[in-house]
Amino acid sequence: MREGRYRRQIHAALLARVTGKPVKILYDRRESLLVHPKRHATQIKVKVGATRDGCLTAFETELYGDTGAYASLGDKVMTRATTHSSGPYEIPHVKADCYAMYNQ
Repeated sequence: MREGRYRRQIHAALLARVTGKPVKILYDRRESLLVHPKRHATQIKVKVGATRDGCLTAFETELYGDTGAYASLGDKVMTRATTHSSGPYEIPHVKADCYAMYNQ
């Protein structure tokens, strides 16, 4: 089923190139569950520092991900989750740690 996901991306890219316009792929809920990568259940601790006017100055996250019985993707999934854990903001002081828990 993963092949279908990549074929749709190729078709979207070709259509965008031919039309010179952006192309968006929309999935219904069932399609989304079938073709999108899944993420591990994760507990996240967050600590935020901000000025009185709401400017973010510091952000600390600690993520604990349950990789289940399969350790092969745990590091990749948790690395991505940690990378995105502080969001799209410019924050001068960020600390982020993650732990992938492998259950036999």
